[in-house]
Amino acid sequence: MTGAFGLVCTVCGNTTTEDGVSVDVESGDRHVVCCSACASDITERYERLADSD
Repeated sequence: MTGAFGLVCTVCGNTTTEDGVSVDVESGDRHVVCCSACASDITERYERLADSD
């Protein structure tokens, strides 16, 4: 059974479920996302930001 945690994916805005993924980025921030695709997206975004500094 899939139930929502009530957290919103920081990438796409979907509600996360127990299948959600928690991503820790270099800045120390933790993002809760709904799936592995969104986890890859947020990781890539932070890597691009870090490279631009």
